[in-house]
Formats: sequence, C-alpha cells, structure tokens
Amino acid sequence: VVAPILIAILIKTKSVGDVSLLMLVIYDVGLGLWVMYGVLLQSPSIVVMDGIAFLCSLIMTYIKMRY
Repeated sequence: VVAPILIAILIKTKSVGDVSLLMLVIYDVGLGLWVMYGVLLQSPSIVVMDGIAFLCSLIMTYIKMRY
C-alpha cells in the first residue's frame, strides 16, 4: 500500500522530501515484526509475503535517506 503512494509522489514531485522518514521506519519495524511472527508460526506464506514487503520498504527507506 505504501509503495504505490511513494512512487506516485516521486514521479509527481521528483523529490522524496514529502515522505516522512519516521513513517518509513515505523513501517519497516512493523513488517520486520510480521516476518518474525511468520517465522515463529513456521508459516511460509507470511514469511515470504511480508519478507518481500520488508525488503521493498527497506529500499524505500534507503532511497529516502540517500536523497
């Protein structure tokens, strides 16, 4: 849900200044917790889907911190 919003902001404004770093960090933490929850439940579907979202979120956070 967050990725399309960020992509739209980046395309429209050509800037990441409108994106809150705090929001991204909180989102990263939440997804990381979901991945750990999936590992504890031994649920591959939770681990894979939230793992992919977590990696995308980390990339967005990196882009925000870099630019």
